[in-house]
Amino acid sequence: MASHKVDKLIGAVVGLGSIGNRHMYNLLNLGIKKLYVVRRLGSPNNQFHPPENVIVTSTLEKAIAEDVVDFVVVSNPSALHAATATEAIQNGCHVLIEKPLGGSLGRQETELLAAAEKSQSVCAMAYCMRYHLAYLTAKNYVDDGRIGRVLYAKAWFEGYLPDWHPWEDYNKSYAALVDQGGGVLRTLDHELDFMNWVLGPALRATGKAVNTGGIGIEADDLAMYSMEHPNQVHSQVTAAFCRRPQSRGFCFVGTAGQLQFDWQTGLLKLTHKDGGESIVAEAGQTETNQMYVDLMRDFLLDIVDTTQKRSAPLEAGLHSLRIIEQISA
Repeated sequence: MASHKVDKLIGAVVGLGSIGNRHMYNLLNLGIKKLYVVRRLGSPNNQFHPPENVIVTSTLEKAIAEDVVDFVVVSNPSALHAATATEAIQNGCHVLIEKPLGGSLGRQETELLAAAEKSQSVCAMAYCMRYHLAYLTAKNYVDDGRIGRVLYAKAWFEGYLPDWHPWEDYNKSYAALVDQGGGVLRTLDHELDFMNWVLGPALRATGKAVNTGGIGIEADDLAMYSMEHPNQVHSQVTAAFCRRPQSRGFCFVGTAGQLQFDWQTGLLKLTHKDGGESIVAEAGQTETNQMYVDLMRDFLLDIVDTTQKRSAPLEAGLHSLRIIEQISA
């Protein structure tokens, strides 16, 4: 990294929940010397405390008025993502937006797209699974034709929302609330983006997002859907907030073999057409923060070095939201 350029950047993290806190410390460790954190006054999340060298303010407007903010990391509730990113772009900032892009594809998302098209700012999505060793390896194997022509694929992330943030009432978390853009379909759209990244943007989708009543939240806690990608390749995705123990993984089936990943074992296996099997990646859960570090490093590099685009683009988030709208229609 061109650290001599990166350390001159001034940043702001909007929202200091679990992911905002992670981004804050990763930015500091990557060499950002001046950083603002925008968090609500009166009832901030007491689990997270910014270090003394971070400037805390109540609005992005105040941070921008006080300083020349180069970039903004948007990590507040999902329903506020598009509006916050638009404000940042209109003030000349680069933006990294936590997924999902928003609660629905409406006026705010349309305004964000228009602002991004007019701007020279980097506008990226924080799809961290693109940086996970197993997911990245699978992408490379499919691109290289190592399993032949892909016939179909599936991915799943089935977890238990009450276990995620033990310091808070999960019923009041953004993921559980409809008006904050929550629900499992929107919150767990990593697998949706992964399928689109590897197989090409889905042309259409069918499926359902439902509330099983299993954990008592108001939003959907189970989503099951199918997508059709270019070249008539189909994928299936399951996302859940109501399964314990957690299960996550994926499988790509091709004419020459298949790739299968199990998050719990951390093993990505390649099964050849003749039945032979080999382990092509070992990616344990200990690598979780490293993919966020790599994601942030690429975003900062995109700002200081415009010779190539490394980050997941805004269009990826928009496309995921369009597919989500089809499923929830």
